[in-house]
Amino acid sequence: MPTVAWIAGFAILFYYDDHGEPHFHVRGKGSVAKIMLADLSVADVKGELPARELRAIRNWARAHLPELYRAWSQARAQRPIDGIGG
Repeated sequence: MPTVAWIAGFAILFYYDDHGEPHFHVRGKGSVAKIMLADLSVADVKGELPARELRAIRNWARAHLPELYRAWSQARAQRPIDGIGG
C-alpha cells in the first residue's frame, strides 16, 4: 500500500490489489476512509474524519486529480506508484 502524499496529518495511499471504481485511501489520526475519485465522496470511513481535515484532503485531491488517476492506474497494473506533491 504505497503512500503517495501526506495531507493534514493523513496518509494518502493506494492498494495494489484494490478493485471497484477509482478511489484512494486516507489513513491517520485513528481513522481510515475511502475517497472516490469521480466526485471525491467518502465511500467508507472507520473512525472520525473531521470536516476540516476532509475539506483539506478534498481540496488537495481536486488540485491533483490527474496524478491520482495515474496512481490508480499504476496500482491496478501492479507498477510502482509515483508520489504526488503536497
